[in-house]
Amino acid sequence: MATLAADNDPINLSTFTTQQYALPQNLSNLNQHLSFIAGCFVDWKTDLIIPCDETSITLLSMLYDGVKGSDDSDNKFIKNLIIQSKGNPDYYDHVVSKNLSVELAQEFGIRTPEQKLCKNISDLDAFADKYGYPIVLKREHGCAGIYVRICDNEQDAQKEYESLSQTGQVIAQQYIEGKPAMANAACYEGKILSCAVFIKEECFPDSKGPSAVVRYIENPEIFEATKKFTNNTGYNGIISLDFMLDKNNNAHLIECNPRPTPVSHLGFATGTDLFRALYAAMSGTTYQPEKFEEKTIALFPKELARDPQSAYLETAYHDIPEDEPELEKFLLSTLKSK
Repeated sequence: MATLAADNDPINLSTFTTQQYALPQNLSNLNQHLSFIAGCFVDWKTDLIIPCDETSITLLSMLYDGVKGSDDSDNKFIKNLIIQSKGNPDYYDHVVSKNLSVELAQEFGIRTPEQKLCKNISDLDAFADKYGYPIVLKREHGCAGIYVRICDNEQDAQKEYESLSQTGQVIAQQYIEGKPAMANAACYEGKILSCAVFIKEECFPDSKGPSAVVRYIENPEIFEATKKFTNNTGYNGIISLDFMLDKNNNAHLIECNPRPTPVSHLGFATGTDLFRALYAAMSGTTYQPEKFEEKTIALFPKELARDPQSAYLETAYHDIPEDEPELEKFLLSTLKSK
């Protein structure tokens, strides 16, 4: 396994990598970055790329657009590698968009909240008049809940819209009261190989932020919705779909993350290992998940940051990377610096 990241990225502290490629700091433009990334893929004779953040996803799409029409052997290799890693290119723009991904889900017959890409305050007001407050405002692109706002009234909504729209397009989404949940899945050739569903029990720094404590559950509706979405988009790799479970336990898909999330690695704790399943499919071997057992997991170091005295640190499985001492040390140091 190889990694490609900035020289100071904490992933470079991992002892499980065979090769580490560092992005040079002297690259002056986007084309130089793309060329360097492509060279790393060729040098490593890469079989699969797992993008771990939104920037990586965007760069892969740009790289694909740049090589898809080329007859050069390296470019053909890269084009096929990206398809192997991300799936059907027709949906690259859809799965990374908070607006288009929900529109796709609706087309596939998956329950979602109503939403609208608002071009102006008039669009926002019309949406709120139709569906009532509270409403959710979010930027078209973003992660970790940074650009998500829950607005209880017209004044708050207009204020938040003006703020969010300074840096990107804004979506108004119907508010679903309930519990946030997510499905993390490994897919190959558009088929789900393994899927783990979690409920968010605690988040940090607020209710819209990343998970701090999760509960591993079974939810057939969420599994079937994830299966519909990945089958219809021909998705490959690791994906996470976010849902809200309403008071009647109905699942509403609210957005798509076409990458691993902070719970994707928890197969060793849950018995549903996405990465083993993906490796087995690519290598022609078999993978069998363990028998389901509900489990609560405190994520390291998020739950420590949320509440150093949290009962979950004693009662739940605490996700400390004890086999990565330097990474554990670094993550603990981030708590001390806050």
